[in-house]
Amino acid sequence: MKAPFSLIFLSFLFLGCKSNKMEVTYVPQVISANTDFNFHPKERDAKLSLIKYSEKENEPAATAGDNTFGLKFGDTTVRIQLDNKDPESTYKEFSFAKFINTQKTAMLVQIADQSGLVAPFFIVAVKDGQLQVQRLYRASNGALDKDITRGVKAVGSSGFLINNDYFVTNVNAKVYLIKRQNEEERIQGDFFLQSSDRRTLVFLVPSAFYQVHYPTGESFTQPLPADLPMANPAIYRWVQQNSSWIKNEQGVSFLKATVDDNRVRSIDEFRK
Repeated sequence: MKAPFSLIFLSFLFLGCKSNKMEVTYVPQVISANTDFNFHPKERDAKLSLIKYSEKENEPAATAGDNTFGLKFGDTTVRIQLDNKDPESTYKEFSFAKFINTQKTAMLVQIADQSGLVAPFFIVAVKDGQLQVQRLYRASNGALDKDITRGVKAVGSSGFLINNDYFVTNVNAKVYLIKRQNEEERIQGDFFLQSSDRRTLVFLVPSAFYQVHYPTGESFTQPLPADLPMANPAIYRWVQQNSSWIKNEQGVSFLKATVDDNRVRSIDEFRK
């Protein structure tokens, strides 16, 4: 009887060790509308946590150096499959990972992969004890995509701009689709500044400011003088001297050219 008992014990020991290395692969959905991920955890819900990879471990990043992270949901390592038809297109290393709500049930992550223009971004969130994975991706055929597709940009303390296409708040885990000038291409310009209420984003596009109030999708384009040098110092001076934030009937602020030369403008009106 001792031999069978020993075999059973060793089997349980093996399974126990294997469970510590358990991995689960998730095939993400693509976010196609403004989405709220600010879920409140239940006491027994598994938690999201990060582990940092290093050269001393057996799984260093192949392309992104040492600053990579693994993501765990409870005791399970999270893998993300990019192509739902290709089981080999899975990743478990992330070069960017930030919690985006105070409950720590939602996280913005970017896989550690440099094979394309910019590595993909995802929202990973826990809802009702289950893990959701959604991808931040919108196809674009813009002529300037190679120049303006730069991944993640922190916008003050209010959130993150992703490839000029999404705004992700970093306190209450909301994701907003940014209205495009042309639906077929992401905004063909650089983020320039935001309004004092932090809800209108201003992009410097060729010869104009394209502006989006991201909670509502309302937009406005302010043409710039033809002889204005398209360089930040000159444009910023022009903004301070020739424009003001003006609210419309809905209370939405847009940066508009003004002719009130006597008005004294505070630099605090113009927040990067």
